[in-house]
Amino acid sequence: SAFDEDVEETIWLNGWRDDTQKLVETLETQRWLGPRTDMVKVSMLTYQADRDMVLLTDVNFLFARSGHIWKSITQRVMKLTPYADFWDYIFDILFYLQLTWVCVEEVKEMVHNMKSGEGAYKGFVAYMGIWNAVDWFYILAGYVFLILWIVRVKEIEHVRDEILSFDLEAFECTSDCGAHFSKVFLDVETAGYFTGSVRVFGAVVPMIFMLRLFKAFSAQPRLALVTDTLKQASSNLAHYLVVFTAIFFTYATMAVALFGREIERFATLDRAVPSTFRLLMGDFEFQKMEVIGRQYAFLFFFSFMWLLNMVMMSMLIAIIMDVYVDVKANAAFSHTIWSEAWDIAGRAYLNRKKARILLLKIRPAFDANSEDLLSISDIMTRVPLISRKQAARLMENAATRFLNDNPSDIQLDGVKSFVDEIYNTLGSLPEIVSGIPVKGAPSRRNCSKL
Repeated sequence: SAFDEDVEETIWLNGWRDDTQKLVETLETQRWLGPRTDMVKVSMLTYQADRDMVLLTDVNFLFARSGHIWKSITQRVMKLTPYADFWDYIFDILFYLQLTWVCVEEVKEMVHNMKSGEGAYKGFVAYMGIWNAVDWFYILAGYVFLILWIVRVKEIEHVRDEILSFDLEAFECTSDCGAHFSKVFLDVETAGYFTGSVRVFGAVVPMIFMLRLFKAFSAQPRLALVTDTLKQASSNLAHYLVVFTAIFFTYATMAVALFGREIERFATLDRAVPSTFRLLMGDFEFQKMEVIGRQYAFLFFFSFMWLLNMVMMSMLIAIIMDVYVDVKANAAFSHTIWSEAWDIAGRAYLNRKKARILLLKIRPAFDANSEDLLSISDIMTRVPLISRKQAARLMENAATRFLNDNPSDIQLDGVKSFVDEIYNTLGSLPEIVSGIPVKGAPSRRNCSKL
């Protein structure tokens, strides 16, 4: 708990060795440790002037009901000058400029959807998908972290001012040292705990940024293998998690009952849960577990490894791999990221030479809900400046994407009529893709045999 003299019994040492020894001996004779004592903490505050840092060192003694004492040393370090030079400001400013730019772009997209013909509410619902929700979570987390960081800097500045305000008399005290240092100890410990909380929250922001990377990956089928696999396997994984959680917490409770009095990492349930997970990952010390009895330790370890490590983990892999095979098969015919990068570079080159029209300028000429069959001539009529080669490429890409997105919609019986309809509307295939080499272009005779 935090440093508080009103709740805990606090004893101040003046720093002189002889006086400290006498005080400790006096405490021993007074039996200051009772049956209800849970912990004794010795705190030492040091200041490193060369690095302008404050170090709070705690030596903790934890008492178990059985009489066992666990010892641990924790340290909290705070740099009293968070911004030492100009570059520290630059990196923070660049990060929040990028965050503000993301916020502005998301607001524009949301307003555009809300102003659509479907109405504000339906437009907002259509906009707020899972990936846009991740973007807003990232924006809110970034600004909340900014507020927490400002509060942390203010608290550290307050601690620094307190330390600098000490006079020589405070450091030479021989009695009643708590009157000089109690407040600074309280402020340092409070700032230390708050700094730790800010650090934990700051670790969440990169995780949210990682989710935004998955949003970018979802645009490329081969990069979206992970997210698509987890999405399609989510139902089975949810049911699996129910069974796994029940078994896992059962073994965590068993670990507290068997090893809690002898092994610190299993002393309480909140410590046993992460320790049991570490056991599942192979991080265990069986020699320490044998202290309760070799037979009991073996039965616990054997059943745990067989049921959770071998059976449940194997089932988890089977669930994921079963879906992964299908997802990978669907992405097998998609372009690789390298070919798409080459296409993007080629489009940029053609745009610079004005040999290609942007898709943003072509899209308004067509109705996305129309079911009319278009020819290359129709495209060139609606978009006057487009070349025949680009029009043919657009039609080819559109047909390829349609077939990839709707593989089950076209049955073998309907292939002949589908091809005949294309030939009757567009003419022969070599004429359609004039200027583009086509290998093995089928004739009408070959199509009729389908």
